[in-house]
Amino acid sequence: MSLLPILSTLPPSDSADRLVVTGVVGLAALAVGSLRVAPNRHWLVITRRGQVRRVVTTGLALRIPGLDACRLLPRDAQHLPIGVSALTRDGVQVQLLVTAVLRVADPVVAGSLADPIGTTLAEVRDLLRRLLADHDVEDVLRVRTTIERSAWEAGHGVEIEGVLVDAIDLELVHAKYRSQT
Repeated sequence: MSLLPILSTLPPSDSADRLVVTGVVGLAALAVGSLRVAPNRHWLVITRRGQVRRVVTTGLALRIPGLDACRLLPRDAQHLPIGVSALTRDGVQVQLLVTAVLRVADPVVAGSLADPIGTTLAEVRDLLRRLLADHDVEDVLRVRTTIERSAWEAGHGVEIEGVLVDAIDLELVHAKYRSQT
């Protein structure tokens, strides 16, 4: 927004008035830039130099522009798809499509990290690869809908509420038998 239309309405002799108007408009712009809104079902985490200063559940929050950074974190559970490809203990390639149900449990810890949900998803993916590598195909096929909850750990302020198995894809004919068919 340009100040020229506002300043051109003032008489040319009133330089003090021009200074006051410029200051008021500048302060108004700073005040508008300082307000942030925390919507329903979200946390607004305000950090300064990487340290969480406060967490706002709903409503307006005041921040200092240039010093404070704001981040929105969802309070509801997030259903996120993950695809994993790994070898089982008996050497069969398995593709697994799951839905990870994640919820931010501690906004202070999660707000201090760059990407807490992405980091947790990467850990779930690695854990699924390890689980597949520790089991035979027969054991993997017995897993119908969920993977037992005791295998999951909460970390980074994000709680893993569950992992739902959507699809298991594998070749039923092992590579050593393909040449015979």
